[in-house]
This record gives sequence, C-alpha cells and structure tokens, in this order.
Amino acid sequence: MIIMNLELDNILGFEDFKINFSYPKKIVNTSIPFEYLEEKPNFRFKRVNIIMGANASGKTSLGRVMKGIFNFVDTKVINSVIPLIANNQKEAFFKIDLVSEGKYLWNIECIFFDKALKTLIIKKCKINKTDNYEKCKEKLEIVYEEFNINNDLNILEGLKKINIKDLHWGFTFPDTLVRGHLISNKLLDIVLRTLDPSIESIKESNEAKNTFLISFKNSDEKIIIQDGEIVNKNRLSSGTLEGISIARSLSAINALREGIHYIDENFSYIQSDVEIAIFNLMIEMLGKESQLFFTTHNMELLDMNLPIHSFLFLKKSEKITPVKPESIIKRNNQSLKNAVENDVFGTIPNTFLLEEYASELMTDE
Repeated sequence: MIIMNLELDNILGFEDFKINFSYPKKIVNTSIPFEYLEEKPNFRFKRVNIIMGANASGKTSLGRVMKGIFNFVDTKVINSVIPLIANNQKEAFFKIDLVSEGKYLWNIECIFFDKALKTLIIKKCKINKTDNYEKCKEKLEIVYEEFNINNDLNILEGLKKINIKDLHWGFTFPDTLVRGHLISNKLLDIVLRTLDPSIESIKESNEAKNTFLISFKNSDEKIIIQDGEIVNKNRLSSGTLEGISIARSLSAINALREGIHYIDENFSYIQSDVEIAIFNLMIEMLGKESQLFFTTHNMELLDMNLPIHSFLFLKKSEKITPVKPESIIKRNNQSLKNAVENDVFGTIPNTFLLEEYASELMTDE
C-alpha cells in the first residue's frame, strides 16, 4: 500500500489541507532507489518522507490522521475517524489516494457531519504499465468503479466496496515509546548496545514469551522487558528507553517490508549521528513498494545525500500548511540546510516573546 495524495478539512488542526506524495520528474543516480511501482517506472512516488517543522506545526497530528484513516479503511468502523473531527457541527472531510497491490489506484472520499458518515465516494482504476499518477487521476474521473452513498441505509454496503488487500502499516508516537509486541532480539541488542556501552548483552527469556533480559558489564543487575514494557526502568537513560521504541520500529519495517511506516520524534534524547545511522538503516530495510514517514527536528538530516523531494516542511499560522522545498529551490547547487536556516520556507519558530521578556529582565536590572 502506498499513499499518493491526502486532503483534509476540519480534521484535528487541518483545514483545507492538501499534500501530494508523487513527483513528476525522473531523477538520475538518486540515492533512494525504487521510487516507482515495479514494472511501471512512470508511476513515481516518494518512498522516504522527512517531515520537519516547529512544535505544534502538525507533524504528530498528520500521523494520527493517517492512522485513523487506515484503521477506517481496514475495519470500516467510522469511530476510527470521528474522534479526529475538530468540530462535529461542521462538515469534516478527507480524501485519500492509495495504491494497492502495485496495480490499482483507489480514491476514497468521506464527508462526516454530526458524528456520522454522510457521503462516501469510492473510485478505483487499474494502473497500466505506461501510466503515471497524473494519468491515472484522469482515468478515475472517466473510467472507474464508483460507489456513492449519501444516506444511512446503504452505508454498510458502500463500506464493503473498500476491499484493499495489502493494508500494512506501523505508527510510533512519543506516547507509545515502549509499547508493542513485535521486537527483534537482534535489533534490540544492536540498538541498545549502541546507545548504552554499559550493556553487555540482551537475551530472550526461556521462561516467558516475548520477554528480554538486559545484562550490564560489571553488574549482576538485570532489566526485564516484557511485551514491550520495561519492568524496572530506573537503570536506563532516557535515550536507552527511546531505543526500545526504535528497535520496535526497525523490527516492524524489517517484518512488514511492503507497507507504510510513520516514525514520529523517537530521537529526542539520542545523538544526531546515531539518529542518522538508524535512519539510514530504516531506508535500507524498506521494501520496494513501501513508504517511510519520519518526523524530526534534527537539522543535520538536511545534509544527507537525499533527493530534495524527500523533505516536507509543515508550518502553522492561521492553519497548517505543507511546504515542498522542491517547488522553491530549483537549482541543484542551492543548500537545503542554508535555506532552512535563512527561513526561506517560513518554518523557523517565532521566539519574539521570549526575547522580549529577556529584554525586559535586562531593563529591570
């Protein structure tokens, strides 16, 4: 499954929000291979998406919305979306384009009002060998399978029409750092020993299922991780605790090769060079028709050898707005990092109030 386009209105903090994950021009010698459907090289999509922006600019919210929509598409339960609606007394809307099985383009449009699904439009077309995304979008408007409901009587029948077969995704947010059941012993060992040199080994328990024992050098103390939860966490640093979540995310990417992965700010306590090394490993693990969404504040990622379209900036003034750097920076010799530092995209946080208060303190002295 691949997400190509997302439009939102009255969903969390998103109003009249539109973001597209295709790119029109083929890139020669790119550092991100397979940014197209297998055997359909004209149908290009962004496999790696680094999302940056100030606090409260919508990075975490975007992931929560995607997760809610995927749950809705999978379970057909509207309560996956209803809690995300900002104002239930106004129409809320989402439209999403998804690729399934590497051969179908789906367009799903939903309008909600007063905690109910009022309109559902489903369109689907086959992706031919020479098609690009733009051509398929045109086909959806001409030759497609469509089911449109606008009353409660046939809502269940309409939802059954959404039969996407390859729904696979993984989401990791800061408030779910140590939860989850899919952890590879090898990846947990590699990540935690990278973050904490005092760890001697990490072994899977023979006595309890999905339980790991962390042993330390020159100490008999052991840390127990059971079902992703740390039984006695006082011995571990904040960065090492984050490492458990990171190991889980890596394990999910490794196990679910073809899917969507959203990693939201899991590196708050981890050194920049370690974050970059782990991020590179995530890219290496991705399946050919998978997408990685990675939110960060780490400016050093801007110096990585990645296509400029791999970066997305979110900014918030009256509403959340996406900024694609490739639409602003046109020359290959322009530095993306310099552009961000010079606030070309308008994403640097406003520190005026802090500076004004500091000035007042100096005046008082």
